[in-house]
Amino acid sequence: MSRFGENNGKGIKPLPRTIRVRMFDNSELIRRLKRTTLIGKIMNPDVQSVGSLVLMMPRIWKLEGQVVGRDLGLGTFRLDFEREEDILEVMKTETFNYNHWMLSIVRWEPIIHKDYPSAITFWVRIVGVPRDFG
Repeated sequence: MSRFGENNGKGIKPLPRTIRVRMFDNSELIRRLKRTTLIGKIMNPDVQSVGSLVLMMPRIWKLEGQVVGRDLGLGTFRLDFEREEDILEVMKTETFNYNHWMLSIVRWEPIIHKDYPSAITFWVRIVGVPRDFG
């Protein structure tokens, strides 16, 4: 319904005032998040539940109580680690999957985009093709 229709023909409501946030140095916050945070996205929201995923992944990685997961909406999630060393060990175990479907999990970056993250790294082994093929 249009704004005009909502007001029964009395015109358009004025927009709310703009809220201004003062500039501040967030470089330390960005450094900390890059060190201790992973961002992920499920690939099949019909069968993958972000709520159960953020509870189960720390158990799968044997880091229960050391990782806090948050549902960010639209199939994305955030995993906050106490130690960067744990993130490094977890990232060695990619490719990630949950409930028989792959996940995109990456180190946190200050990126705002509806498709972020979307990359999945994995190895493919091709058998039966001669080395000198081509």
